[in-house]
Amino acid sequence: MALATPKKNPEHLKQLLAAIEIGETKDIGAILTDLHPADIARLLEGIPADKRPIVWDEVDTARRGETLLELPEPVRADLVDITDDQSLVAAARTLDPDDIADLLPELSDEVIAEILYTLDRQNRERLNAVRSYPGDTAGGLMNVDAVTVRMDITIEVVLRYLRRRETLPESTNVLFVVDRHGRLVGQLSIARLLTSNSERRVFEVMDRELVKFSALA
Repeated sequence: MALATPKKNPEHLKQLLAAIEIGETKDIGAILTDLHPADIARLLEGIPADKRPIVWDEVDTARRGETLLELPEPVRADLVDITDDQSLVAAARTLDPDDIADLLPELSDEVIAEILYTLDRQNRERLNAVRSYPGDTAGGLMNVDAVTVRMDITIEVVLRYLRRRETLPESTNVLFVVDRHGRLVGQLSIARLLTSNSERRVFEVMDRELVKFSALA
């Protein structure tokens, strides 16, 4: 999700309605240009339903995904219905895997398949795992945007891997440790990672005490 601060300006709604009334799509685009996705979502929610498609057409692809996430489910579903598949795929590609998972209930199987095709193997497996559980269970609500590392590699290898990634999921404070079969066996805090001898292996410094929930709980 974007970290920019939403701008609270009641004039935006008045300006937007005026631009819609006179059919000035350029003005609509100009109003939206500098707005945070959360502000765009509020505007879409605040205008008549039959006017939303006009405004939605002016939201650029880079912000469509985050805007959808900010919308109430009924409004989101209506906009998804009027958006072509390729535009939905493009919007989803701007999101983190965890955010994509939040959109899955509104997307068709064809769009989901296209999105999965664009992901790497690890993120594809995570999204497929979420899809296999009902939405109101721990499995359906779980955060899929997490970093996993093997228990038998060295701290130095982990650090090299993280540098190659360049970015980490928002609020990451631990890495999840798995065995060679992909089963969760522990977690490694970022603090422990940075202060451990680079030649030690993950299983030597990881925390084996985990709080676990049944995926169907």
